[in-house]
Amino acid sequence: MKKIMAALLAAVMALPFASCGEAGQASPPAVPEDAQISADTAEAVTETELKDNLPEDLDFGGRTVNLVWNPLTAMREINFESLNGEVVDDALYTAGLAVSERLNVSFSLIPIESNNSTQGNFVKAVSKSVMAGGGDYDFMYGYSRAFATLAADGMLSDLKETKYIGLDQPWWARRLLDQSTINKKLYFATGDISAALLYNMVVTFFNKQMIADFVLENPYELVDGGKWTIDKMAEMCKGIYSDLNGNGTPDGEDRYGLSQSPVFVDAFWFSAGLSYTEIGDDGVPRLSEDLQGQKASDLVDKLTSVIHDDSNDMNLDHAPFEYGNVLFRSDELLMAPYQYRDVQFDFGVVPVPVYSEGDEFSTCASFTYQLYGIPVDAKDPDMSSAVMEALAFEGYKTVTPALFETAMKVKYTSDTDSVRMLDIVRDSLNFDLGRLFNSKLDSMTYSLFRDAVTDNKEWTSLIEKNMSKLEKKFDKLLESFGD
Repeated sequence: MKKIMAALLAAVMALPFASCGEAGQASPPAVPEDAQISADTAEAVTETELKDNLPEDLDFGGRTVNLVWNPLTAMREINFESLNGEVVDDALYTAGLAVSERLNVSFSLIPIESNNSTQGNFVKAVSKSVMAGGGDYDFMYGYSRAFATLAADGMLSDLKETKYIGLDQPWWARRLLDQSTINKKLYFATGDISAALLYNMVVTFFNKQMIADFVLENPYELVDGGKWTIDKMAEMCKGIYSDLNGNGTPDGEDRYGLSQSPVFVDAFWFSAGLSYTEIGDDGVPRLSEDLQGQKASDLVDKLTSVIHDDSNDMNLDHAPFEYGNVLFRSDELLMAPYQYRDVQFDFGVVPVPVYSEGDEFSTCASFTYQLYGIPVDAKDPDMSSAVMEALAFEGYKTVTPALFETAMKVKYTSDTDSVRMLDIVRDSLNFDLGRLFNSKLDSMTYSLFRDAVTDNKEWTSLIEKNMSKLEKKFDKLLESFGD
């Protein structure tokens, strides 16, 4: 319990509420009344005040910042238009206005679409501009896989060399820095600068009414006790399936223990503590030994044995969660405000289950999250880095509290336990370099595992068949970054 409480306290401290102090400073995080912490800890929290790296007198003289933005995101990342009464939109507007006034800049928005189907066009458009050397874009954001491709193609600056971006600050995703540095260089970042990052985290939803109806264990207590595992989920799903419409065929009108899209099978790889790549002490990435390790094979066996056992208790995407007949579903957190907002039953949120009891939680984000970076031909990288830092800091103070504390935790979840669970999930978000750069790796660093679980394939033979090709692709990827 001490370990759990420490983790929860750390998560709470990482998420200050939206109390606006002086410009360039974040007020100390609020501590829930029922938090079991010592007086010394409470005093330390009260005295904590974070400040960004920007000089107080930094002024860019009314210059225009050309920002490439992605109009295809399912939610807003920026709002320079007006207040509209929607809590997150208003927070985005407030944050943008604060940056504009603080740095004395205005924004010119350049839309370039980027998602799974348009990522190639995005890469071509940005590359064409950069190769022309006109400095048309000061900084930009876009679909994660497209951004990784731009980095590999030499279109993005090393953020570690920028003047103002403080990558050690809590408003930048630390794990991205740790897991996606190549030859000690980092070409993109995300964190509180991006609302999409929180929305796109993979979590597990559960139907509270079905938990009660089938007299099942409380998922929150299982998480707190370190017993929320894949085996426990399978045990709870056993016997849940029922052919409710009596047509003899599993379909969307039936009842299931687990029903989810194959896309979110990806998260089980990370929840099992596995990785596709690792960064050596020399700063050079390499393929992880996990790929050919016994645990990966055992994980695939564990999942396929319960998903393909003909019971239909656990399956891949037969029924939508919102119908009320699915016990568990792993999906993006954004489903809560978008798809599950008006469901007729109570639901909760927990992390994706781990491999073994006591394992640390780990998850991933769907590929639709956004990465931010500075093109190599930016006219004034110092200005670009200052604006990115300021937006991330304002996001930390204003946008994340509005989204995470108000919209997600209060409006769309119905209990304080889900609040704690979301803190755990956010703190466990994984950024594996192999997953990030999968477009340069023929998508093997996610598709092999996903296909093995979906199509009931044996892992050892599958990875052996593809390992040589993956190694060649990975070596070619590293070569594109030079020394």
